[in-house]
Parts: sequence; C-alpha cells; structure tokens
Amino acid sequence: MTPSNLPAQWLFYLRRQLRLQPWPTAALLLALVGLGCAAAFYARSGHMLDKVEHERRALSTAPKAAPVVALSGHSVPVFPVFNSAQLMGDLQQAADAAKLPLDEVTFTLDDKGKLPYLRYRASLSVSADYPAIRRFVEGLRIGMANVTLDGIHCSREDIGVAELSCDVSLSAFYRQVRRDQG
Repeated sequence: MTPSNLPAQWLFYLRRQLRLQPWPTAALLLALVGLGCAAAFYARSGHMLDKVEHERRALSTAPKAAPVVALSGHSVPVFPVFNSAQLMGDLQQAADAAKLPLDEVTFTLDDKGKLPYLRYRASLSVSADYPAIRRFVEGLRIGMANVTLDGIHCSREDIGVAELSCDVSLSAFYRQVRRDQG
C-alpha cells in the first residue's frame, strides 16, 4: 500500500460501505462533517475571545482622565471656562484619533441661571464599525474630564453590514461666569 493509492482505497471502501449499509454510513459522514464544523467554530470563537481579552487589557492599562477637582471648602467642582470652539476641536480630535468621521454635530446650551455651571449638550451622528466607535467613546472618557456620555444608540441597516449608524449624546460642563464678574 503506497501513499499515492491511499485515497483511491479509501474511496473504494467508502463506496462499498455506502452500498452495504447506506444509512449508518451516511449518518457517520454527516457526524464527521458536523464535527469538522464544530471544530472550526470552536477555533474561531477562541480567536474572538483572545481578541476581546486583548482589548480589555488595553483598556485597563489606558491612562485615566484627570478628575474635575473641587475647591477646598466648596462643594462646586472647578470646570473650565466655556469655549464652544474648544469643545468642537476636542470632539474632532477624539474622532480623528479613533479614525471616525463625524457626520453631523448639533449643540444646545442649557443656561438655567441658578446653577453654578453651564451644561452644553452635543448630539453627534456617526457611522463606523464597532471598534472605532468604542475608541471614540474611550477617547472622550480619557481626554475630556468635563464631558459625560448621556446616551448612545446604534443600529445597522443589514445584519451583514459591519458599519453601525450611531447617535451619541453627551454633555460638557463649564464654569458659570456671571455677567457682573466680567
């Protein structure tokens, strides 16, 4: 029995078994195909678990955002002075770092007058894959201590498309500068 005629012999015995016992042989072949598919799925899921673990480790070692500090004896945190252009620049910088194009950005200023701070709300529409959106949100968390993520809603047109369409809403808090303070 030489290696060159080994596949021909297997084919001969397979055909013989199919003629003698068709149902058990077909069931055995189907089980072997199923076992092969299960092994491939298991190998792929192991690769995905490794990828998720690597991303988790990368996030846990990332530098944390500098906290917004409170003045001693005061309960009001110290926020930066309001500057809408700087906020837009910071958002664009976080989007560029995540390789995420900002499709549409709208802003709303909540000026309640009685509060010691201003709340500047931003709504963003972005379209990208999940890792890019996650990098963008992480960049906001790390780089902008006065910004909070209010909500994120993602959807996709088709299950086969990797790109997500997300609506992100966030709030940026700024120091309230009274008109009599200059």
